[in-house]
Amino acid sequence: MRVRFNTKVIKPRGSARILKTARSANTAVNIPDHAKKQKVTVAPNDAKTTQDLGQGFYRFTFFYDLDPGSFFTFYFRGREYSNYKPISGGWWAVNNLEDLVICNSNYAVDDYDWVTVLYNPTDYTRQAAFVITAKQ
Repeated sequence: MRVRFNTKVIKPRGSARILKTARSANTAVNIPDHAKKQKVTVAPNDAKTTQDLGQGFYRFTFFYDLDPGSFFTFYFRGREYSNYKPISGGWWAVNNLEDLVICNSNYAVDDYDWVTVLYNPTDYTRQAAFVITAKQ
């Protein structure tokens, strides 16, 4: 199966106008029908690092390996531990500027849950960091 992802030229705004525009390097990615699937479900107390941002806001960081040619589903459950409500979620992968990891989904499922789905199209394992900002 051949999937083509739309790319968009990013034009900096405001004081960042001196920066060059950027274009995605991977405009067409082959996603095999037999792509592996990985899934992890985490709670706030599973975080590798936790940062208290003040006024009831916390940042949780989780680290996982993305297998080659696989989809990785990261599922955060804030209700499992002290009712944390995620307000933002992000991710970062090693060598992401050279070989892109594709984010298929990154959204709040409900008041207490957040899901991020990444696809690693490369032929090697990559480490990814998932960051959730939540309010208690």
